[in-house]
Amino acid sequence: MQPRRPQPRKLVRLAAQLKIFLLAAIIAAVIPVAAGAAERPPGFIKFSVQDLKDDFIPIGEVEFCLNGGGCIYADIDRGFPGHFYLKSKDLVPGRTYTVMIYTMNVQVIYEIRDWVYVPEDYDPGWDKVLNCEKFLIFPQFHGDPQGRLSFKVDTTLNPVWEERAGEGLVIEEADPLRFPDFIFTVQGNAMLGGKFKSDSNAAGGVISVSPGWQVSGIWRHGYPRRMAWEEGWVTCRELALTYAQNRYETLEVMTPGRVSDVTFHRVDLSYGLARMNQSQINHYGVAAVLSVGGIYDGGKKLQYLDRTYGLFGVGVRAHYRKMLLSGGGLEVGAVVEAGAIYYPADADDDDFWFGLAPSASLGVVVF
Repeated sequence: MQPRRPQPRKLVRLAAQLKIFLLAAIIAAVIPVAAGAAERPPGFIKFSVQDLKDDFIPIGEVEFCLNGGGCIYADIDRGFPGHFYLKSKDLVPGRTYTVMIYTMNVQVIYEIRDWVYVPEDYDPGWDKVLNCEKFLIFPQFHGDPQGRLSFKVDTTLNPVWEERAGEGLVIEEADPLRFPDFIFTVQGNAMLGGKFKSDSNAAGGVISVSPGWQVSGIWRHGYPRRMAWEEGWVTCRELALTYAQNRYETLEVMTPGRVSDVTFHRVDLSYGLARMNQSQINHYGVAAVLSVGGIYDGGKKLQYLDRTYGLFGVGVRAHYRKMLLSGGGLEVGAVVEAGAIYYPADADDDDFWFGLAPSASLGVVVF
């Protein structure tokens, strides 16, 4: 075993300084997180409850029971008298609750039988531009001499938001790059009718059509040159490029009874108007669509009788998008689209894949 050599004094001092630095960095990182968690845990609603003398009830339990359903419970926070927390996802929107305030010996002191949870009342209005909540929400229960509870939700402007908005007003023009410039979607789609559903009498026999998939890249531009907090809704223009496909099972003409498949490939170019609210949670819009595609048997465009199944169409498409998750610079949500594209063709009535093609799709959007 080698004897341990004494370390130079400079190295010892440097190691000690490094440990102190790391400890300070950890403390600096942990304290704000702990303070924020104490203020209001994510996904929770903070309620307050006062007695008939306007004093906060220091200790006890609160019970929320669905009329005709189950119950959820919460303890009044001993470290923050008169306040308690509930997970918002545990409350059922639009349903009526009976709310009871208990003492520690399980005695009901206040009660309300017609309390309704309205999620919109608790929306603090996250402002992505200013990176803070626009409102402070204060839901309050208040007891009366008859043992009944009254309820109200006080909403005030967040002082932090007011300060940042006031600072922003000195800017003459808004920076449109603060809003999403590019959006990407991945969706499953379905053909809903017309000459794009199954028809055993058409084109030798079209047995079925399968739900397909599509991907889109969307460029947003033309945001208003105004500050976002001055507008209830923000408008923009959208240019989208979409690839989509659906597969059809068909009966082979040359080999009766044998089943094969063809694929409806198409590329759509659309341009339209979109709007979103200040928090950029809800988005909707409508667009005109140009579609180029065809029915392909493997890598070749299908030919049947005197027709080659190349398609060119025009139509409209509407969408609704909702942001569900946000964090780390990435926003993810759900998208629903519905559209109708008309593909003209010189075809007989017993032919297929022409005319109006209504469709719908559902999927994921990344802002």
